[in-house]
Amino acid sequence: MERKLLTNQEIRQFNEQIQIPEIGTAGQEILKNSTVAVVGAGGTGSSALNYLAATGLGKLGIIDYGSVEEPTLHRQTIYGRNDLGKLKTIAVKNHLLEIFPWVELEISNIQLTDKNAATILQPYNLVIDATNVESSGLIITNTCRMLNIPVIYGSVAGFKGVVSSFNSYAPWMVKHLFEEKNQFFQPDSNQAETGAIAFTYGLIGMIMAMEAFKILINPSMSITGKLLKIDCRSYKLWIDPL
Repeated sequence: MERKLLTNQEIRQFNEQIQIPEIGTAGQEILKNSTVAVVGAGGTGSSALNYLAATGLGKLGIIDYGSVEEPTLHRQTIYGRNDLGKLKTIAVKNHLLEIFPWVELEISNIQLTDKNAATILQPYNLVIDATNVESSGLIITNTCRMLNIPVIYGSVAGFKGVVSSFNSYAPWMVKHLFEEKNQFFQPDSNQAETGAIAFTYGLIGMIMAMEAFKILINPSMSITGKLLKIDCRSYKLWIDPL
């Protein structure tokens, strides 16, 4: 596949980003030639998609089979009331193209399963799991392990959130990830974190996008093989090995 170079317009558009030493022109070209799939276009997924599109990424895959619903508008801030009833994939694509016309967007209005996941995810350099559903997370991580594609996982409950990323990883790491997440979301009172607050979804989506950004341009900066945990009530943050 022929490598695409930056145009003069793109150099002007992303000049401030290019000035960062860890990025530079070479890093910006990597982004232009990279493809990322985001599975789930809800609270964390729409946040991740918005920030990834802003970086100058070459192609984004948007995978979701749900529609925009009124009770979730408060934490899926990329959508408006005019989007109610529309497929999330189509609504988010329309919104992103209005602001970031340079990014190629490919939508898949489908639920990932063991049978179709490999076909859908294989074309991408990296996958973000923004489903917030453990069963979907297992399908995504198992498929990405088979395809040797890095995967970023994020989950939210109340004021708490977690993010992790994997490259070369073993099944036991995924099992440990879910155990650690569930324990973190279960306070001392044995009353699990419930409900949804927009800030936490936006923050975790942003961190997942940043992890994707770092893995693409400089993997040594990422938290691959580790678990980031944050409690927004106190702003306590932990990064633990898996």
